[in-house]
Amino acid sequence: MNKNSVSAKYAAESDMLFSPVLDERMSATQRHTAEDEILPKWPWGNHGAANAWAVLVGPSPGKEDPNLISGPQPRRIGGNCGFQGFTHLKNRNRAWLEVSEAGFGSTGTSTHRETLSALFNLSSKNTSNASSLSRDELATFSDACVARIIECRARVILAIERRVFDILTDAINSSRSFVSREFTGSENPYTSRMTDCHVWHYAKEDELNDILLIRSPSHPSRPDRALKGTSSMSADGIRQRFHGVRLTVDKFNLEFPPRTVFR
Repeated sequence: MNKNSVSAKYAAESDMLFSPVLDERMSATQRHTAEDEILPKWPWGNHGAANAWAVLVGPSPGKEDPNLISGPQPRRIGGNCGFQGFTHLKNRNRAWLEVSEAGFGSTGTSTHRETLSALFNLSSKNTSNASSLSRDELATFSDACVARIIECRARVILAIERRVFDILTDAINSSRSFVSREFTGSENPYTSRMTDCHVWHYAKEDELNDILLIRSPSHPSRPDRALKGTSSMSADGIRQRFHGVRLTVDKFNLEFPPRTVFR
């Protein structure tokens, strides 16, 4: 392990800050009082907890946020260091917060998200039309994104759209550090849609255990036409459309239980 890595920095203090067991990581993070900023900072377009257990990954930061100054973003460990939503897209926040919380499974709450989540983007380019960025352009940033995921020791990764899911799948499959595992996602009973996902074991360092990559069933900012009987942008509809993500994370934790002892 790189001695300058975030996980190495805190290894002597408490491995539990990066434990693959959610409750252990959560408890250790809530006890953690240091507010020092970890260097290097997150590249622009990436923010959240430095020990995020669940990570959202999008193509780009989207429309520029007038409430933020573009540039490297601070990364820290502690309460309220996770993904907090968007200050300029409040009408869309509910779906983004829900998909992030779904990454923690059926018991995932706002406290988990506020403490142990992050939002990464492949590109740092602000654009309201991410489709204008070519797949090849986005793919050039995939290795750096995977490196950030490893640095956090994330256990669950949620790709916001199919292109991102495919790019991350290719990047992880091409890495000698990952070994593919057999796994099938759960069906969402509200949409009858199977959850698209992959599981790998990080073979280079036992302490990362297995990781789950899920493709979000729909983009959080857009309606989901597969959901019938209720508006997909209502509170109930948002919970229902991402229910398959929660079930898949639960199944993953049962079939690939995290190890509590680091080697």
